[in-house]
Order: sequence, then C-alpha cells, then structure tokens
Amino acid sequence: MIIQSETIMSVIGSFEKISNRYDDDARKFLASALKTASDENRTDLLYSERNEYELLSERADAVKEALQEVKLQIQNTDV
Repeated sequence: MIIQSETIMSVIGSFEKISNRYDDDARKFLASALKTASDENRTDLLYSERNEYELLSERADAVKEALQEVKLQIQNTDV
C-alpha cells in the first residue's frame, strides 16, 4: 500500500509540475506579446496574439481541472 501511495503522489506531483509549467508558458507568452506590442506601438499585434494566449491558458486550465479530478478521486477512495 505504501508503494501504491507513493506512486499516486508521484503522479499528482507530475500533474502539478505540468500545470505550473503550462501556466508559466501562458504568462511568458502574454508578457512577451505585451512587450513587443508596446515596443512596436502595435495594438493589432495584441489582437493577433490573443488567440494563442487563450489556447495556452485553456491548456493550463485543462491540466488543472484534470489534477483536481484525480485528487478528488483519490480522496474518495481513501475514505
């Protein structure tokens, strides 16, 4: 049971790292797009980059949601 618990915690840890990495990717992309648009004084660039940011953000949210589902499933089976 201890090995199984460690494996589960390892999987959860991996999900958390992936979720954090995807969040960071989305934030960095947005920061870069804002800086570039500001440096070049181009608001049109922000609109064109918005779709890419939304996709990155949705991917991060999907991983977070999956992580919460896994945690909930584990909590329900431990009771």
